[in-house]
Amino acid sequence: MPKFEYAKGRISESLQFIATEMKEFDKARAVLDMMPSDSPQYGDALFLKSRTYSEEGNVDEAVAAYDSIIANENLSESSRSRA
Repeated sequence: MPKFEYAKGRISESLQFIATEMKEFDKARAVLDMMPSDSPQYGDALFLKSRTYSEEGNVDEAVAAYDSIIANENLSESSRSRA
């Protein structure tokens, strides 16, 4: 698997734009799914992925995604509390 590199903060901003402004939810989720779980931005990626479901109007998927963040003990407390 290729190394996933990004400028801190830039990936979240770019994907948030794709998801919320352009309404390209599936494309944003596909990119977010490539984020390695050991990345410092992994919690942000999961949160943004959850938001894509919410923005799309898919409430059940959004709730399930937020619940998975809360249950993920590998994430920081701040990431989990945002969900």
